[in-house]
Amino acid sequence: MSASGNAIPPTYVWLSKKDRRTHFYMRGTLPASLGLHHSSGWMTEDNFCMWVEHFIEYARPSLDDPVLLLDKHQSHLAVKAIHRAKEFGVIMLKFPPHIINKLQPLDVSLYGPLKTYNNAACNDWQLTNLDKTIGLYGVGELAAKAMVRAVIPDNIMAGYRTPGIYPLDANIFQDSDFLPSYRLPFSGTCVREATR
Repeated sequence: MSASGNAIPPTYVWLSKKDRRTHFYMRGTLPASLGLHHSSGWMTEDNFCMWVEHFIEYARPSLDDPVLLLDKHQSHLAVKAIHRAKEFGVIMLKFPPHIINKLQPLDVSLYGPLKTYNNAACNDWQLTNLDKTIGLYGVGELAAKAMVRAVIPDNIMAGYRTPGIYPLDANIFQDSDFLPSYRLPFSGTCVREATR
C-alpha cells in the first residue's frame, strides 16, 4: 500500500511443502498475486527475497525515484533482500517494536474491514455450500472478494493519515498514548495483592 491510495497485488504464503500445489491454491485470487509456500505457512527469509522482487516489479522504484518501505516483520531482515532492495532504490525502514498498533497502516485502517468482508464472503459461501467446508483451494478466491471491498483508496489513505505518517503530523500522539508502556522504577520490594 502507498499513501497515494494504491496497492500492489497481494502475496499469499501457503502451508505446503511442495511448490507444485501453489498454483492450485491461487485459483480465484486477484490478478498478478504472488503465491509462495512453506511447510510452516510462515513468511521466511527466502520467501521475503521473492516478495521483494514482486514489490520492485509493481512499485517500480529507482535510484532516481526511491520508495520507502515500512516494515515490521523479523523474517524481513534477509541480507540478500536488503541488498536487492537497495539496488533498486527501495529504502527499508523497520518499525520500532511495541508501537505497531499505532503506526502500521495495515493495522490502523485495513485489517478490520478486510476481516469483516472476509468473514462475510466465507459466510455467504457456506450458506450456498451447506455440505462442504472451505479448503485451501477456496481460500484465495474468498480472500480476493474481501480485498476488492476492503483494499480501497479511502481505507489505504486513512492508514497513513490516522497515525500522522502522511500528511506528516508529528503531534498526533499525546503523552497519554504511551502510558501503557511506562514503567515504574523498581523499588526492590514486592507487594502482593490481598485476596478475600
